[in-house]
Amino acid sequence: MNRATVKKQRAVIYARISLDKTGEGLGVQRQEAECRALCKSRGWEVVEVCVDNDVSATTSLKRPAYDRALSIIREGEADVWVSWAYDRVMRRVSDLEPFIDHLDKANAQAHFVQAGAIDLSTPAGQFTALMFVGVAKMETQQKSVRQQAANRQRAHAGLRSSGGLRPFGWDEDRVTVHPVEGPALAQAIDEVTHGRSLRSLIDEWNKDPDLTPARGGKWRYSTIRALLMRASSAGLATYRGNVLKDVPAQWEPIVTVAQWEAICAVLSSPERRTTTDNRLKHYLSHAAVCGVCAGPLIVSAVNIRGSHRRIFRCKSGSNHVTRSFDPIEEATTAAILDRLASPDVAELFQPAQKRRPLKALADIDAVRTRMEQVQRDYEQGWIGGPELRLTMDNLSARLREAQAKVTLQAMPGIPERVRKVKPQRVTEVWESLSPVEKRNVANALLSVTVYPRRDAEHGALPYGALIEWKR
Repeated sequence: MNRATVKKQRAVIYARISLDKTGEGLGVQRQEAECRALCKSRGWEVVEVCVDNDVSATTSLKRPAYDRALSIIREGEADVWVSWAYDRVMRRVSDLEPFIDHLDKANAQAHFVQAGAIDLSTPAGQFTALMFVGVAKMETQQKSVRQQAANRQRAHAGLRSSGGLRPFGWDEDRVTVHPVEGPALAQAIDEVTHGRSLRSLIDEWNKDPDLTPARGGKWRYSTIRALLMRASSAGLATYRGNVLKDVPAQWEPIVTVAQWEAICAVLSSPERRTTTDNRLKHYLSHAAVCGVCAGPLIVSAVNIRGSHRRIFRCKSGSNHVTRSFDPIEEATTAAILDRLASPDVAELFQPAQKRRPLKALADIDAVRTRMEQVQRDYEQGWIGGPELRLTMDNLSARLREAQAKVTLQAMPGIPERVRKVKPQRVTEVWESLSPVEKRNVANALLSVTVYPRRDAEHGALPYGALIEWKR
């Protein structure tokens, strides 16, 4: 055969790097350069270079460039797959078989700068590839062990991770509180603890260009909730989700431990609605309580013989309380307006002397210390997974109880216009309040307990509601 008629082999180059810290793609550029040098030395024509930058080979995430390179081989547009090393292509044995299948069907070969040519059409070549993948998997596991050890050591030293994005609330040094984000986060924690909805906070922050998430984009219910419950905001170090109570953190706290425990109690409460559209529509919703179980009452719309009505009902079941909502709301509102028109309104909302919830915080410390010990017992093999989950569930329930006691020390935020309202403007000011602000005022002044009709002592009260003044 005449040498001039020999078809020149075509190569597709695939390059990948798991983590690109600079974002400049220098790692994959070096891989491409060495792969091109190999192709030039072999006389192969490079038809395309496919690059997955900052993409792992061990996750289930898609690798677009990898899929593109396979399609080039599958369509017969290239005869040789070229990569810098085998672990750039795969690190799992489960990925090997489909890779071999694609090359075998296309009668293509693979060549790696660091390993040479591998004939994947033969048992010996496939065995060699299997060994390479096994080594890559072992290296991945060893790297994971080293990273876990480093993370454990760093956490127990009270140090932050130096990698990843800057945590919201701190400057680039990850130690100093950010002058804008820090105070905003502290205010948000305080307001949500006192009844503000996450939805209103999300709407406000998404309009503020100075309060964007670290990853960009918009705040969502899940991200704002996780931010508010972040232990590091209280200067607490964590490891694997457990707070390290005896480890002094090496960064400035944004809120106190008591404030953090309170927001955790509020946001993890079983009574709190979990829907992402949690706008408060009725100020007595979740404020009035059931006379049977003392649980929060919610407002529902019902259709009775063609007539639309709103009712109070207990979340525990209709056999507890089901009462008309409007009369109770009207009676409660009238009582509040009358109280706000009194001459001593300025003194109603003076903050009470706050007692440090020492007993509740001590109980929380004890529970978290126990959680740390249980986690260590599991890591050392002294207890199994089922025992770990059961113990942690019990401890989590105790933790919520202790956290709930901390929230009792919180004083609801009352708008300034309510504190200084004139008697002749009471109705006007009340109607200008948001449902959350109305609920804060109501909770500060009185309690509303709704009883079923069958209740011997309170069932015959007007609308079955007992309104009691707190101040």
